[in-house]
Amino acid sequence: MLGFSLGSSFTLKMAAYSKVVKLRCAVCIGGCHVQPVDGSLEQIINFFKQNAGKTRYTEEQQVIYRDLPLPIPTDPAFKVDMKEMMERAGNSHLLTVLSYPNAGHLIEPPYTLHSRASLFESGRLRREVIALWGGETVAHSHAQEDAWRKTLVFLRENLYRGTNPGAASVSNL
Repeated sequence: MLGFSLGSSFTLKMAAYSKVVKLRCAVCIGGCHVQPVDGSLEQIINFFKQNAGKTRYTEEQQVIYRDLPLPIPTDPAFKVDMKEMMERAGNSHLLTVLSYPNAGHLIEPPYTLHSRASLFESGRLRREVIALWGGETVAHSHAQEDAWRKTLVFLRENLYRGTNPGAASVSNL
C-alpha cells in the first residue's frame, strides 16, 4: 500500500493496527506527525480545522500549508512517534524512516516537476488558494531520486521475494 501526504497517516495506521487487512508492505511519503493515534479521519480533519486560523499567508495570499498541523501538539494523544506506534503494535523491526532536509512535502518520482505550490479550493475560505509545499529545488530533486530508488528496492524485496511480509517504509519530512 502506498500512502502519500495525508494518506500516509492511514497507511501507517493500517500497517500497524489493522486486524482485517494484512499488508505485505507499506510505503508512506510526506506524512503528517499530527493525528490522533487511535483516532478517525474526522478527528484528524477537525484538528486541522481548529488550527486553520493560525495559518500563515504570503503577501500574494498563498497559504503556507505546513502550518495547518502546527503548532505541534503537547497532548500525547495527538503527537505521533512512528517508531513508538510500530513498537506498540509489535512491528518496530519492520520500520525504516528516511528524512530529507530541505526537500518539499511532495516527494514524487524523480524527474517530475518540483511542485512548490498548487491551486485548490479551500472549503473554509470558499475560494481558490495556493498551497505552498516548500523545498529547495536541488535538495528536493536529490530526495526524489533517493526515495524512488529506495522505494523500488523495498518493493522488490517485499513483494516479489516475499521475504518480509508486513514491512513498512516511511519517508517523513
